[in-house]
Amino acid sequence: MKIEMVPAIESESAEDQTKVMRLKVTGPIDPADAVLRRARELVQRTGSTSMGSPLNGRSLRVPSFLRSDCSLTQAVAPTSPRELIAHARSLLKRAYAPYSHFPVAAVVVDAQGRVFEGVNVENASYGLTICAERVAIFSAIAAGATGLSSLAVTAQKLKPVTPCGACRQVIAEFLSAEAQVHSDGGGDAIVTWSVGELLPHAFEPRVSVETALASAAE
Repeated sequence: MKIEMVPAIESESAEDQTKVMRLKVTGPIDPADAVLRRARELVQRTGSTSMGSPLNGRSLRVPSFLRSDCSLTQAVAPTSPRELIAHARSLLKRAYAPYSHFPVAAVVVDAQGRVFEGVNVENASYGLTICAERVAIFSAIAAGATGLSSLAVTAQKLKPVTPCGACRQVIAEFLSAEAQVHSDGGGDAIVTWSVGELLPHAFEPRVSVETALASAAE
């Protein structure tokens, strides 16, 4: 994981670019990382996401996952499928798979660039087992996320790994047919499918996620 301060606005003027800065976080996000903890502590001490004094009069835009009211698992989205897969692979150790011994992990990205994590969670009553892809998506929905745009899935013992039929239908409920699903194909290879390719004749949602969430809030 790398944390750096970069210009938050694009401008031909170097002076304008340095007036507003933002924290850029790349690579797999580890909530236990000491640098990440220190960065979040700094944000929490200021009580604001706009910090002027530490930057000699400049403003600093802070990723939402560093704020006190957000979970550290809501990370700034990695910039490439490879980084998304790396993030997912870092979660494999959390999988609860004592029966299949087949750990799987997934991450999904929302419209705000937040990353939501999931691992497979098995049960002695096998039908109650839930896949990593659904855990990630349901975590996103529970957090109020909308506009889910891409998903990455990885398994410890199979490359690439594709979502099961049930997960494909859930993915089709919350991601568009054009959204991308990534998996590692072994070595440096990355395999990417569209949601429509994974499930070409899905049951289509009757309402948008945004509409459903708005109705639930009324």
